[in-house]
Amino acid sequence: MTNTLEKIAIIIGAIGGLISIPKGVVDGYQALFASPKLIVERSAPVALTYEPKQKTLTISFGLILQNKGNDSEAIERCSAYLGVPGDSTRRAAFGDPEIIFKDGGNQIPKNLPIQKGGEYRPVTCEITSYITDPVRLIFSQPETQRELVLALSGQNRRSYSVTYDFDFGAGIASTLFNPTLEGPKTLTQLDSSLQ
Repeated sequence: MTNTLEKIAIIIGAIGGLISIPKGVVDGYQALFASPKLIVERSAPVALTYEPKQKTLTISFGLILQNKGNDSEAIERCSAYLGVPGDSTRRAAFGDPEIIFKDGGNQIPKNLPIQKGGEYRPVTCEITSYITDPVRLIFSQPETQRELVLALSGQNRRSYSVTYDFDFGAGIASTLFNPTLEGPKTLTQLDSSLQ
């Protein structure tokens, strides 16, 4: 009887060992090659707000950040440009200090971790800039098509981007930068693929 129980115990131990080895190998592999997989999607149209007293333009739009990888991610810096599609000479560029993230109207840090396993984080992105010559030139081009590209740099130099494509329509400069404006003026631009 003792021999039978010993044989059964050995068989159960061998089966348990075979099951635990692959799980250990998979866990070790995932830990060794952990990697975030940040998905950046558009969630709201682009709104352009001109503030005549401060002579600033604020570009705001919605983003959804979702990490489908097996490691957390955090945004370290951002950049963006607004310009004529396909023409790198006709762009207004914006740096990290001009770009902020908001949640429910409150500013949040850009470098908050986005946890692994599908964490879903909706944010509003705002770019605020003084009306410089390059910015004003973007609004006076004869073409009406524009693109807004936001580039996010994450940990370990990972890059993510999202593009909004829209049509300004005719006369946007005279409407948005009307010299008779006394208060802020906002125009909403619907992305061609979000309509």
